[in-house]
Amino acid sequence: LKDHLRPTRANGLMSMIKQMKFYALAFAG
Repeated sequence: LKDHLRPTRANGLMSMIKQMKFYALAFAG
């Protein structure tokens, strides 16, 4: 179960970072 959960968590983290970068660009622009 842990092995299955870990990749999903990493994926969520990456998508969160991408979203934050997107919002940062929108704010700066």
